[in-house]
Amino acid sequence: MEGQKIGNASSNTFIDSLENMASWHNLSILSINNMEDLVYVPVKYNSNKTGLTFIINSKNLHVEIGYLSEISTSVETQKGLQLKMAGQIKDPALIMDQFYRYKLNDFTGNIVGYDITNKFLWEMGYANGTNIYMKKIIKFSSDYKPPVYIENGVLKTSPFEGVAKNITSGCLAYYLVTYWEDMEASVSIKYLNQICDHNCEVTKVISKDKASHFIKFCGSH
Repeated sequence: MEGQKIGNASSNTFIDSLENMASWHNLSILSINNMEDLVYVPVKYNSNKTGLTFIINSKNLHVEIGYLSEISTSVETQKGLQLKMAGQIKDPALIMDQFYRYKLNDFTGNIVGYDITNKFLWEMGYANGTNIYMKKIIKFSSDYKPPVYIENGVLKTSPFEGVAKNITSGCLAYYLVTYWEDMEASVSIKYLNQICDHNCEVTKVISKDKASHFIKFCGSH
C-alpha cells in the first residue's frame, strides 16, 4: 500500500487511515480457482461492510488486483424500486468470493470498488443474486463523436448522443453511467461536472456516512 502513495496529501492520508483501521488479524484467505486466491481484510470505516480486497496469484504470490470494496444490502432497480436484503451480511469475505465466482445466490444489494487512493472504480447491483446494473464514471471531450451502429438491420442511436455539444473546447465532462440489465438492456447517464485542468478529474469517494460524495480529485496522474 505504501507503493500506491502519490503526490496528493488527502490520498496519502486515506491510505494511512486504511492501514490503521484494517483488522489485519481477521483477514480471510479463500481460493477462487487453482490459480488465484482472494484475501479479504475487514476495515472499520462506516456502517457498510468495507474491506481491503486482494486477488493473489497463488503460484507466485503476486498481487494481481488490490482495492477497497464496500458492500451494501440495498439496491435500486431501473424503475426506481428500492430492494433490501432480508438478512444481514455475516461474512463479507464470502460475498466477495462469490462475486468472483459469479455465484452470489440470493444476495440483494450493491458492491462498490474504490482504488487504494479513494477513487471510484465501479459499482455492481444485484437483486436476488442477479446482476441488474453496472456503474462507471466516463469522461467525454468536446470532440467526442458517438459511434453509429446497426443492430438487427436497425440504425441505433448512441445513448451518449449529444453529450459533447455543451463541453468547453479542451475540457472534459464527467458522467456517471449506469448500464441496466434488470428490465431491459439500456443506459442512463448523470452529468457530474466539467474539468478544464487535466491534472484533475471528477470521481466518487468512499465516506464515513452513506451519502454519495463526488469530488474534484487532483494530483492523481
